[in-house]
Amino acid sequence: MLGSISITSTTERSHCQMKVEVTFKDVFDAKNEDELYEAVLEYLLYVVKYQDLTAFNFGEVKEE
Repeated sequence: MLGSISITSTTERSHCQMKVEVTFKDVFDAKNEDELYEAVLEYLLYVVKYQDLTAFNFGEVKEE
């Protein structure tokens, strides 16, 4: 099973002055859905441990 994950999230906090869209896209190889979830969670733990956000894109959302 080849899994492709694309996440788009808009974060807005009432006390913050900016609205930011965070996007992430990667391809994971897995035999099944459970293995895919395990691989994604393992990757996210790596991101947190090493504070490596290079795979994420950040873009300010302009209010119209």
